[in-house]
Amino acid sequence: MPEPKEVKVEARKGVIEVNVTSNVTSRKIKFPFNVGNTIAEAIKLYGEDVVFSAWVEQVVIKAQGNTRRQLDETLEDNKTPKYSEAQVIEKGKTYKPGVSTRAPGKSKVEKAAAIFDQMSPEDKAAFIKSLQAKKA
Repeated sequence: MPEPKEVKVEARKGVIEVNVTSNVTSRKIKFPFNVGNTIAEAIKLYGEDVVFSAWVEQVVIKAQGNTRRQLDETLEDNKTPKYSEAQVIEKGKTYKPGVSTRAPGKSKVEKAAAIFDQMSPEDKAAFIKSLQAKKA
């Protein structure tokens, strides 16, 4: 798999549309929300503590996601980790917030094949049988 390309992601500014779908009732709403046009404006609107707290929360989530992708990467056998824990830790230490390093995701077929490769021979046989039954 080729190394991911770095892609700059532009932040949304000003009054944005927030879309929400309930996980329980599936009801959907949307509303305008002013996030400000600059950090200084966001601080004026919501205060330094709120803005900094949101920054820390989001940068931790992004660093976790970036690190999780590295932990999940395997060699072609879909079992052997591509990176050692020490390598992932070093990459985590140099993580640069705001720069997307996400590679295009695997297709559904690739994901299914990876899971299939990790199954026991018995589970593989049962899975194939269940697929054949669905096809009929």
